[in-house]
Amino acid sequence: MPLLDITEYGELASAGRGSLIMAGQEPSIRNQQISIAASSAQSGVLSDVTRFVRLHADAACRISVGSNPIASSASMRMGAGGTEYIGVTPGLKIAVIVST
Repeated sequence: MPLLDITEYGELASAGRGSLIMAGQEPSIRNQQISIAASSAQSGVLSDVTRFVRLHADAACRISVGSNPIASSASMRMGAGGTEYIGVTPGLKIAVIVST
C-alpha cells in the first residue's frame, strides 16, 4: 500500500555563521506514515513544537492540513514520488487521499 511519510521539524538546519538552509534540523521531532487510499485518512496530531513538515508520497495524492482535515479532489496535489516542505501550526493534522 502506498504511504505518505510525514517528518516533523521545529527549526531549519544551519549552514554555519548564522546562515539557515532549507532543510529540517535533524534529528527530526517525529515521523508518521499514513496509508494513501480511496478515502481520506488523517495523521496524528502534530507536535506542539512542530513548525514545518517534510511530506513524501509514494503515489499521487491530495493533502489537506487542519484541526480535522478531510482530503478531497480539491486539496493540494502531490505527484508520485513527490516531496514537499510546508509550514504548519502545532497541533494540526494532515489528511491524505489517493489522486490520479
